[in-house]
Amino acid sequence: MSKPLASSSRLPQSIPLAIFPNQSRHSTPAATVSPPSVPIDNPTKVKRTTLPAPIPKAITDRLLDQSARIEELEKNLEQEVTLVATLRKAQSSLQAEFDDLDNEHSLTVKRLQTVEEANPELAQKSEPESKPKKRDNAFNNAVRKTFYIAMGLPKASKLKDAANVKPKKVGGCYIVDHETGGRILRPDWTASFTENSVWHVPMIKFMRQKIPSDNPMITAAIMQAKADDDILERVEVVFKNISTEARKLPVSTGSTDGSDDDSERQNDAGENQDENQNNRRKGRKVRKCDERINALAKYGKVLAPKFRFLLQAPYQSTDESDHSDVLDPDTDTEKNDELQNAVISTDELVMQSRDDYERNNKGKTAAHPRVRAGKPKISRDLIQPGWLAANPDDDTPSRIEAEEHDEAMADTHCREDEEVTDD
Repeated sequence: MSKPLASSSRLPQSIPLAIFPNQSRHSTPAATVSPPSVPIDNPTKVKRTTLPAPIPKAITDRLLDQSARIEELEKNLEQEVTLVATLRKAQSSLQAEFDDLDNEHSLTVKRLQTVEEANPELAQKSEPESKPKKRDNAFNNAVRKTFYIAMGLPKASKLKDAANVKPKKVGGCYIVDHETGGRILRPDWTASFTENSVWHVPMIKFMRQKIPSDNPMITAAIMQAKADDDILERVEVVFKNISTEARKLPVSTGSTDGSDDDSERQNDAGENQDENQNNRRKGRKVRKCDERINALAKYGKVLAPKFRFLLQAPYQSTDESDHSDVLDPDTDTEKNDELQNAVISTDELVMQSRDDYERNNKGKTAAHPRVRAGKPKISRDLIQPGWLAANPDDDTPSRIEAEEHDEAMADTHCREDEEVTDD
């Protein structure tokens, strides 16, 4: 059986006449020779040879990256396998050492059992007494706060506050409080607790009396059950903690004979005055900041984001010498034109808001403030009669002096005028 042709489309459909030169063009055309028809088994199963589609570059790059990553992971895996082998070797060595120690421990236990059987009294004495350590936090806090009270400090003070109290004498002492007339403890932080023994006994008595009155959880019965050594032990702990804080402070020269008590009070007064000044300054800054924010909101103005720090309270310096907590992230001198224009425009809105308030709430038609009794009064001869007639509500005895006084003053003025005329 002959092999079928691949496709009938590849065979010539007809033979042109040009290949027969002897045949005239005008002659009768010869019959067209057609190729024989070849049957095809299944036209749908005809195989077509096509080139494979090219792989995109992104995919190839991705594959290269993944292959490099795989190589790196393989190297890491080899290193980890080596590390695991090293650790297993070390584990085997430690296990052998542990086995040796375990064997020695077993031998030691057997020897101790032999000694205990031979001499049980000696074995009983060699065993340490195990007592669980208990912490009485309520009592510890009460001792610490009462120690602060003995020093003249508030109960809520901290270790630094107590460490700042300067000693008066070597070994500590009690001084007289000029305000209350009581005694105030002044320990010597530079000495040991044993060297401060002069105030130990009075402190124990003070603890027994003061703690039950200030701490309801610790009654007088509990304090009576406490031994003096227990109280003194807690006082020693507080003393050592404060001494540690005192050593961290800078060293300052001062006498310990009690002569600098007045100077210390003056320093405390100066510190309080500085603190009050700082508080007033902070209050002014907050008020000024609120005034700027309210003025901008009232007139619908918004500052640029880079100038928002103008609306922070720490920036509202009351004078140029106060540079504490001033926030200016963009400039160093605060004198560039753009910033100054923003400040000026904001302050103009603030002044305009103040004028509106004065105009709306404190105008000329508002009632005058009433003067209390005992305050200086206005003399009637100093007031224009026309104005007084137009404002009868202000013609009151509490504001204007009585007419008798005015007449007496008028007579005095007349006599003075007559004397001057006679001269």
